[in-house]
Amino acid sequence: MAKSKSSGTRARVATGVPTAVLAILIVVFGGPWGLAALVTIFVLLGAGEAARLLVPKPSPWDRLFVSIGALACIPALVSGSFELLALVVLVLVPSSAFWAMAVPDGKDNLVRNVAPRWTGLWVSVLYVGLLPSSAVAVRGLENGVLWVIGLLGVTYLGDVGAYFSGRAFGKHKLAPRLSPKKTIEGVIGGYVVSVGAFTTFVLLTGIGGIALALTVGFAANTVGIIGDLAASSIKRAAGVKDSGRFLAGHGGVLDRIDSVLFSLPVGYLLLRLFFDVGVEWTAGLERLFG
Repeated sequence: MAKSKSSGTRARVATGVPTAVLAILIVVFGGPWGLAALVTIFVLLGAGEAARLLVPKPSPWDRLFVSIGALACIPALVSGSFELLALVVLVLVPSSAFWAMAVPDGKDNLVRNVAPRWTGLWVSVLYVGLLPSSAVAVRGLENGVLWVIGLLGVTYLGDVGAYFSGRAFGKHKLAPRLSPKKTIEGVIGGYVVSVGAFTTFVLLTGIGGIALALTVGFAANTVGIIGDLAASSIKRAAGVKDSGRFLAGHGGVLDRIDSVLFSLPVGYLLLRLFFDVGVEWTAGLERLFG
């Protein structure tokens, strides 16, 4: 058993570290379009996983619908056009209903399967399309590179801090039915590490004040925890341990980004609506997309 755990740890490090380094390099040096390309890859890889988890007995056609719908979210967020984003969502809901009624589900196509498939289809699109695409919107802010790194950092440091704090001090379970290993003490430790690091990062880089750092850091870590628990509940309902097997030792794509799926859009909204952080490159893309 010890050997198996050691092999699993080596596999996680061998795939996790290069993947993280590559993502950071693309964020820093790839420009807006480099990040948009990276998000597109994640969306395409995650679409099948989302359909598998959320759509009852998904057919290949269902996975195709989720992929197309998720990809449509990217230009809507890249353009910065609220109208285009609203159009994508407005088209998504009725089209997914029509799809669930008209396209066979790969088994018996009974009427009772329509509502679960309909819900699963449009929730899958929003989950794997709209949420990760918000990374591109964050990159478009003033000091966007720093905000992307900061929001990713506060989320993942929250996970790391919670893990080690839970191992050292954890006694009281946070949500035993969803994630038996998470403890309240671990969560508290995660807040201390993540919010402390994010506040330090924001103040040292000069991109915001202490009120912004504490508010955004606390909110991002909170919704990151919610995102992690939500992903755990979805996988338990689907009867699977991991969303997929794309990354050795790490499971699927969605297993790696379940927390940031929530922290990125919430961070973006807080920065734009409450702290008036400006937009750097949206205007030019608005012209590009009409």
